[in-house]
Amino acid sequence: MLTCIKYLLTISVITLNFQWLLEHKESTAPRKYFQEKSDTIHWSSVYRLTYDDFQGIPKPKSNSDSDTLALCDYTIKYKIKMVGRDLKIEAFAVFERNTSWIRVKIPLVLNHEQGHFDIAEIYALRFEKIVNDTTIKDPHDFLRFLNESFKKIVAECNEEEGKYDIISMNTLGREQYSKWISEQLDSLAKGR
Repeated sequence: MLTCIKYLLTISVITLNFQWLLEHKESTAPRKYFQEKSDTIHWSSVYRLTYDDFQGIPKPKSNSDSDTLALCDYTIKYKIKMVGRDLKIEAFAVFERNTSWIRVKIPLVLNHEQGHFDIAEIYALRFEKIVNDTTIKDPHDFLRFLNESFKKIVAECNEEEGKYDIISMNTLGREQYSKWISEQLDSLAKGR
């Protein structure tokens, strides 16, 4: 029985240099998924996590995590760019290989961890949509809105991840969440 599968959400902070942005405008072409470094995996609809992706070492079991089968460590990151005269972002979920680990190599656990990573991408896409739909033009107001929106989306993502752990403990819950995840990813990808 799966119980108490843990996850971490790391907040990424990006600094912005407005002069650089003005000199390096980016296109609005569809984003490409890429590997930032070999110890990270950017979320992709065509790539599923494997046991080999979990390269971290589990901490010795304590009473509080004695049932923990795996830990999926991911980050929601974003890049700020200029599109025309507007500030926009590209947000994405990144899996951290070196700090993610799996104790029991069974498909049920691996699929559950993939679900955590998928939920992180859902909230990354929601964050991107919220920020890119704003009409705020002033760069300082935009950054304030960006930071407030990021904090809010991280809190919502953490809440959703907690629900996922509870609801996906039985077959019906796993099936419902799997369907919800697919629908959310499809819907948000179409809105790009």
